[in-house]
Amino acid sequence: MNSKYVQMFTVGTCCACLVCAGTVTYFVNSRKAGTVRVESRDEFLAVNQDLLPQTVETIADSQGESFLNALFTGKEIPNTDTDICIWASSDEQVTQGILEDTSLDLKLHYNKENDEMITQVCLSENGNDTFSMNVNLTGDKAGIYCPQIDQNFYTLSKDQFLYGLGTVTGFGTGNDEDQSDNDNAGDETDSSDVSDNSDESAKLDESELAEMLNIILTAVTQDNIEVISDNTVCLSHFGEDVSGTTYVCTPGSKDFQSMLIALADYMDTHENARNYVHNMLGKASLFNYRIGKLEKLLVNEDGSLRDNAKSIADKLAKKDFNWTVNSDENGTGRHLSLSFTVENTRIELSCEKSLSGGTYISFSLDDSFISFTSIPEISETESRSSLGLSYGKTTITAGGKDHSSDIVVTTSKMEDGLTDETLIEFNGGSNIGNIELHIESKASSSAMIPEVSEEFQKDMTLYSDEEVLNLFKTYKNGLTSILLSSKLMGIVL
Repeated sequence: MNSKYVQMFTVGTCCACLVCAGTVTYFVNSRKAGTVRVESRDEFLAVNQDLLPQTVETIADSQGESFLNALFTGKEIPNTDTDICIWASSDEQVTQGILEDTSLDLKLHYNKENDEMITQVCLSENGNDTFSMNVNLTGDKAGIYCPQIDQNFYTLSKDQFLYGLGTVTGFGTGNDEDQSDNDNAGDETDSSDVSDNSDESAKLDESELAEMLNIILTAVTQDNIEVISDNTVCLSHFGEDVSGTTYVCTPGSKDFQSMLIALADYMDTHENARNYVHNMLGKASLFNYRIGKLEKLLVNEDGSLRDNAKSIADKLAKKDFNWTVNSDENGTGRHLSLSFTVENTRIELSCEKSLSGGTYISFSLDDSFISFTSIPEISETESRSSLGLSYGKTTITAGGKDHSSDIVVTTSKMEDGLTDETLIEFNGGSNIGNIELHIESKASSSAMIPEVSEEFQKDMTLYSDEEVLNLFKTYKNGLTSILLSSKLMGIVL
């Protein structure tokens, strides 16, 4: 797909997912309020709710989501103990020669109550350690050790460690002097700028997001839903025929206009919502002026959304918008298709749910597509692996009109009953061959602080920032040199 298609695909997918998320929010909230009625609109939304949450659940469990949220939002990381071993094989002789007796071992221990974290990383190639690194944080102290770079075990304060790491990687927050400058600049900074740039402005609580999504769903009405009873559809990816009710939603111009005006009213009175949209689309607008126009429109800047509501609604009504869901004879959602046209390009979201628990979800843009087909392991449907993955097989297919390629991900328990294995199979091309990537994991950790003789223990807690920075630069350069000379990295890169 060229960059234009990628941009349209991204925006279209986001819009489709927002609408479907809104469906779930509406149904859950109305069910809590006891307002669900046996009418086509509520039945339509309920059938959607049966489908979309199932596809989301296959990604990660609540603990996995908590860990990812912590990494990306700075929220508290949950207690974690994990050992992971990654190795691979290939049917191509030269590649297999490099992969033979090669593995990457990760060990992670984190305990908030004891204020300690130990991380060990070891890359072994052909049975020999290419590098092994240990980083630990305990209380207000930190330790770092990689004998392939430096034979010394360094002890630093936690602040020194974060300063050095942040400076050489670019992910740090800077030193206290930088923060002091920011604090002192507060009186000279416009309050609106603070609001736009603060982390909090990028967040909405659940009730606010629910309100926005519910407004979007006002475009779905009793009058724009067609109900077809006793209809049969085929779930082609599971070979199942579903007999039940079909619901087809096709909003008209007036439906879209009423929704847009309601959204403009909401934006005018909710600063958090404006900041949320600004932070969500602001950076992306630097690369595509259309996204910038969309941002200004959604926040109703200078009343643009309200003033243009009718013309936008007329255009939306001409996008051949079609939202179809099918339920079985028990009223359970089994099939969904959401499609519309942008600049003569057809965008579609499809979802199927098998009686056996399997799910199929696909995003397509004309002839280009990506799909996920998940077949759960029946005996393990109630549990997750130590990596938070569902047991069973998921096939990820991406392609276009002339070709496609598959990645098959299979997660299962190993014979010891304690170790999980995730097998990822894909074709790496003629030079690399068919790859089997094995990820073995345990919900326990053997990570420990290495024992180093006293002569090689170096306390840097009283060293200057410059000396600490030089140490981290040495580590950065050393790791770069090691990885660039690695045959395994040659395959990856």
